[in-house]
Amino acid sequence: MWMPQSLFKQVSKRAIHLIALFLAGWLLVLTPMGFAQSFGDTGAPVVVDGIPLFNLQAVDNFRARQRTQFANNVLAEAIASDRAITFDVRNDDSTGATSISLNNNYLLTVTANDVLPGFSPSQQANQWRALLEAAIAKAKKERTPKYLWQRSVWILSVIAALIVVRLLLGIAARIFKFKIGIFSKIFFSFSWGAIAIVSSDWFPILRSLRYQLVSPFSQPQWLIFFGALGGSFVFSHYATDLVKLALNKLAPDAI
Repeated sequence: MWMPQSLFKQVSKRAIHLIALFLAGWLLVLTPMGFAQSFGDTGAPVVVDGIPLFNLQAVDNFRARQRTQFANNVLAEAIASDRAITFDVRNDDSTGATSISLNNNYLLTVTANDVLPGFSPSQQANQWRALLEAAIAKAKKERTPKYLWQRSVWILSVIAALIVVRLLLGIAARIFKFKIGIFSKIFFSFSWGAIAIVSSDWFPILRSLRYQLVSPFSQPQWLIFFGALGGSFVFSHYATDLVKLALNKLAPDAI
């Protein structure tokens, strides 16, 4: 009875440890990524599956976020359906307004505030249409059973390989009576973090969740806060091993 209980405790402890490392890796890596994407940007982005495509600006009585929220909702509904999606650029001769439609339904208007220097509203609209078409094609592909199955198999295979390597290393350490060094611990920690990052980039749902979690905290003060939080977590986790390593390398044997 001792062996199963001991094994269960080890597995539970390892699972909690991996979850903590996963969250820490998300804070340390994805938050700076979101900050880098949004730094210097103005307006609010049109987003497809967690990928910002372009920004809309405030106009008249409509804030930028109100405009993008409408467009993002229309895009999300269209992606969730099985219908084919087509975009058209429309120029209203009576008002002079340039707009983009999705399946003959209004999506957004390209205003003078939105147009980049050197572009006309029509040119800007056609550029955005190309971005939307590419993003929608990517979104549709990433929802096919073939794509989801392939990516899931790759992720599970890497996870299984890491678990096997970790178990073999632990068995070898017991048999040959050597200690697992700090570098191996750091390697496995970063490996799990890399799996979390790749998973959140391959799957649309995880990528959208990542964007929703990161984008509100893309301001510099939040970056500093989460950077300090993540740094304190890493330091506290490896502080003992780092001090031991420094003493063994630098201090005399008597000390």
